[in-house]
Amino acid sequence: MERCQLTAIARVILILIFTAHFANSLSQENCRLLVWSDEFDYSGLPDTLKWGYDVGDGCDYGICNWGNLEAQYYTYRDLNNARVENGSLIIEARKELTVNKKYSSARLVTRDLMKLTYGRIEYRAKLAGGKGTWSALWILGDREELGWPDCGEIDVVEYVGAEPGIARGTAHQASGYAGAGPSMSILVPDAETVFHTYAIEWNSDSIVWFMDDQKYHVYYNEHTGEAQWPYDRSFYLLMNLAVGGTLGGPIDNAIFDTPVTVEIDYVRVYQTASEAGIQGKSVISRNEGNLVYFSPIPADKYTWSFPGGVAVVSGEGTSSVTVDWGCVEGSVTLEVESSCDTVSIDLPVTFGATEIEGKPAVYQGENAILYAVPIISGGTYAWSVPADAAIVGDANGKEILVNWGCSAGQVSVDIKGTCSEETVTRDIAIVPLGLTGPGYLSAGSRDHEFYTDSLHAGSYRWIVPEGVVINSGSDSHRINLDWGNIAGFVKVEVTNSCGVMEDSMLVNITSNLIIADFDVVDPVFQTFGGSNIEKADNPFRLGWNTSDLVGITYKGPTAASWGGFFTDLAEPMDFSYGSTFGMVVYAPRTGNVLFKIESSSGVAAPIEVSTPITTTGEWEKLFFIFEGAESNAFDRIALFFDFGQVFTDTFYFDDVALLRSHTVADLTLSQDGEITEGSEDGMVIHVDLHGDIFVESLQMTNWIFENLPEGVEAGTLNRLGDTEAELVLSGNTSVDYDEDITDFRVTVAMEELVHSDFPLSVDTGIVFTAVIENKTVERPSGTVRIYPNPAGDQLSIETGPGTAGKKKGRLVDMKGTVLMTFTMDGQLFTLDMSACRAGSYLLLLEDGSGVERILVIYAPR
Repeated sequence: MERCQLTAIARVILILIFTAHFANSLSQENCRLLVWSDEFDYSGLPDTLKWGYDVGDGCDYGICNWGNLEAQYYTYRDLNNARVENGSLIIEARKELTVNKKYSSARLVTRDLMKLTYGRIEYRAKLAGGKGTWSALWILGDREELGWPDCGEIDVVEYVGAEPGIARGTAHQASGYAGAGPSMSILVPDAETVFHTYAIEWNSDSIVWFMDDQKYHVYYNEHTGEAQWPYDRSFYLLMNLAVGGTLGGPIDNAIFDTPVTVEIDYVRVYQTASEAGIQGKSVISRNEGNLVYFSPIPADKYTWSFPGGVAVVSGEGTSSVTVDWGCVEGSVTLEVESSCDTVSIDLPVTFGATEIEGKPAVYQGENAILYAVPIISGGTYAWSVPADAAIVGDANGKEILVNWGCSAGQVSVDIKGTCSEETVTRDIAIVPLGLTGPGYLSAGSRDHEFYTDSLHAGSYRWIVPEGVVINSGSDSHRINLDWGNIAGFVKVEVTNSCGVMEDSMLVNITSNLIIADFDVVDPVFQTFGGSNIEKADNPFRLGWNTSDLVGITYKGPTAASWGGFFTDLAEPMDFSYGSTFGMVVYAPRTGNVLFKIESSSGVAAPIEVSTPITTTGEWEKLFFIFEGAESNAFDRIALFFDFGQVFTDTFYFDDVALLRSHTVADLTLSQDGEITEGSEDGMVIHVDLHGDIFVESLQMTNWIFENLPEGVEAGTLNRLGDTEAELVLSGNTSVDYDEDITDFRVTVAMEELVHSDFPLSVDTGIVFTAVIENKTVERPSGTVRIYPNPAGDQLSIETGPGTAGKKKGRLVDMKGTVLMTFTMDGQLFTLDMSACRAGSYLLLLEDGSGVERILVIYAPR
């Protein structure tokens, strides 16, 4: 019986303990008080003390299209997109071209203004309807250096207009597949017309979602780590209305006939005293003064306490105090007495290294540079700067203004307080001279800018390659020039009282015909059939295309299915080196692009090639092959995106170019244009590029040799300059062959060349053939002279006086193809080479006594 009585007593005690614990937990939850809110009881722009803006297309934040293929541009302080009126915040999405997007909207954030960990967050709102809208009221972890989803995200409510009446609550974290965490929806049939309160209650163990206080979703902390629960750190609030994207889906433009809006009646944050904590610096300097500590909790009484030596300057007994710290680390403690409980909270404060705030790098001669340290209560300051810099005004305060000199150096300050004495230094660098401009150009292209930062003051001297013309700016920080025909360096020297600074950059010549890359070549396009085209910042700097600027095109709501745009070129296109065009495209969906080449004068019938778009969500390379197109007849290109369709989706495109089929290279030999059998050892083959340059370190493994005679091999490879290299053969020094030796072939891989981002349409690199002459072949008596060599359109062939009879002539390219034949009857013959393309050829003259082989270089002017 006694035992039973004790058991009953024990049960009562346990029940009392559990009841007390539960009551205390319930009390803590019930003691969540309003610590922050915006009731929107004013008019105009949102309160700048509470709301900031995320602006643009997301690229400046490293998440182009906000990471979700969204179609809107978020504006800054624009009443059309975010305004307070009639007691509500209005976020409005509009169909209007804004920078590089067809739609505008707003995204409001409390980043850097208000953050919280735990509590109840309420948004009372009417959400946007219509296909393509995506309303979001949410919070995001402020550890942005972790990246998403590791930083954590909690969507208090998301609403997609394409799914009317369904509101979602979701948690995103690293443990979810692709960041997608547990989500739950609730039916809200009148979400677009009636205000409802969407809320979460968030603590260290769980996140609970509510709609009008109806609980519909819970996410629990499984205590397995941050990948599953990144929700024990501070978050900030966000509100936005997106258009399209991975969740918003296809956009029905008809919805914009009436305003597309989210209306927020209020935003409120509730916390307990423990959740709100004490706000203020937790790492300070010894004797640091003017420190503010604050509690957002409304209370009847605030009792602050500090370690010894801390002096309260103001605010004793209120929610905010200002103090001058002493010499001892410790905690700031606050007892908060409210109508429902009394809670004691604290904030540990430690000493850290004192740091000088200010610019880490300055320009030579830059003035009025501010450097500062924290206020030290009762402290003194003694600043010093490099000998060629000067402090403007007081050198004994907590901050100074400096006029800098010429050299890098240190800013330092000796600080003395009641319990500390230290010297704090900061290394200051000089901003180096930096030259900016295009890294590649087409030969003969015009109107290009190169520049340095204008803060590099002084006199300027620009040095450009031969054949380049400086149009303007030769005595300023920015020049405009017309390029020549060869690659080379643009150099700038800035001379001031400090001396000379210089920088240079290599400009490559591409043999591609660049039609539009928007960074360097930006043609005027004319539209037709209701199509539109704009130049804009690249919203997807990744993959195949990391350039700054791109073209965007879309069809208007009344456009024809054949709508497109065209541009005229300065001169007709030469297809001698290939007739393949390329471009890169970023598309919201699959479709096609029709590429058309035309003659503005009508001398040739137009040719069209269509290529499908097969990839979405990333840049894709498209190629258009115009086999058999006549050279020098076409001087206009036209593009039709989504030809045959009338959708109004936006397509991005860039790097429209006529691609080269192979690099132009000339070959010269060290002896009369041939290698004589038995003297291969040490023979030099000289390679001279046109339109490209060699990489810094040539690798023999990238040079492939075919049909070399037995015992002969490539010995050494030397890079002579940007466009020149030499191959030195080794091996045979005396052996004659019994038969003629096939001319050998050399292929050089593209890895040996610095070239544009476009792949070659024939990825073979340089191809040429060297001539090996068999000694047993009798050479004709007398001499043959050709001139000029390199040749223009007319090549003169002259035989010596001892030569008689007719000679049969052949002009052969370096692949062995016979291009033309002729008969030479007399001592002088003129060969018309105007139908050839620039490069190296073999001239073969044959009579009864043998064959004369002569290397001809054709370089038309």
